[in-house]
Amino acid sequence: MKNERSRGRWAFRIIILLFALGIFFTGIEVYFRYFTNTAIIIPGLARQKNALSYKASLFSRQVLEPSAMVVKGHFDTYYGINSKGYRGPEFSFEKPEGTIRIMVYGGSAVFDILMSMDDHWPYKAQGLLHERGFTKVEVINAGIPGHASFDSVGRLFSEGHYYAPDFVAMDNAWNDLKYFLYKGPPIPLVEPYHRSRDPRLDYHNAVDRFLGERLSSYLFVRQKFYIDKLNIGPEGGLGDFEKEPDVQNSALRQYKLNFMAFADIARDAGAEPVLIIQPRLVSADNREEDKEKIRYEYPGMDHRQLVEAFSMTDEIISEVAREKEAFLIDSTSRLTGKPEYFEDHVHFSKKGSDKMAEIFAGEMEKILLEKSRASSLPAP
Repeated sequence: MKNERSRGRWAFRIIILLFALGIFFTGIEVYFRYFTNTAIIIPGLARQKNALSYKASLFSRQVLEPSAMVVKGHFDTYYGINSKGYRGPEFSFEKPEGTIRIMVYGGSAVFDILMSMDDHWPYKAQGLLHERGFTKVEVINAGIPGHASFDSVGRLFSEGHYYAPDFVAMDNAWNDLKYFLYKGPPIPLVEPYHRSRDPRLDYHNAVDRFLGERLSSYLFVRQKFYIDKLNIGPEGGLGDFEKEPDVQNSALRQYKLNFMAFADIARDAGAEPVLIIQPRLVSADNREEDKEKIRYEYPGMDHRQLVEAFSMTDEIISEVAREKEAFLIDSTSRLTGKPEYFEDHVHFSKKGSDKMAEIFAGEMEKILLEKSRASSLPAP
């Protein structure tokens, strides 16, 4: 009898434990299915609607899939991608007569990954220019998350000029920095995008498929496992290669060459180059709470190195603008180092995105007025 009561108590405890575990895991599943802000890739559907879709490109590591779609982004944001593979509304292949077309190249800071739908700063800048009388201006967001300066050069050379832009702007620094500590050319480190290289996008066996089609919590754990395994950061691969302790002069020469090539290609294509010194949270005056937002592991630098590296990019961009007589937009004094404008190292908060749109529109207004006085472009 005593043994039966003991077995009964253990059975009861096991039932209670299983019930509690069931409630616990059900709660986790409900959270990941309905309340998480994390963009979870669903294998097999990643090319359709729930994540940015990429294609390999000859002159840059990847381009966006040229298909009109709305995809889920970071922190409960959504991105509208047009049929040409650019963020934002549709635009015509042939530039309409009288239109002043501006294309803005860069990485995720230009793409404005934390802003949803039409709230990205290039599009907001277009609206501000329209309000100021430049109703024929069209600002195209040519930013792609993860792109460095050489990607922007390749895309302008191979594609952008087809759209007959009047101005092409370039805003690249953060995604270049991880190559600054590498002794040698970056080309061996950069592989063209290929779907098969990303195991997150497809199921691999029956068990994987069974769990993935039923449990969002499993997809989250699966995704985190592959991100850790592939060494993927917020803007792409973290760069698993040997780094030198100091910035390499060869890397700085490459960076300068990229901006010089961009300016030359722009002019050869009939457009005016506009070089942007990248605004960022990173500053010599950062507080400890600011530093907690900076992903130092991505470029592989400590704070001092990162501040110095950004200072070098600023100097190079200014130097190229002088040498190539390109327009320069420097928002450093208005944005850089001010935590209210950034969610992390370079990605804007809502307030920062609005401010960048205001700065870009204001600087482009000056440029457009200067060009219209020279009679090369129509006045507003």
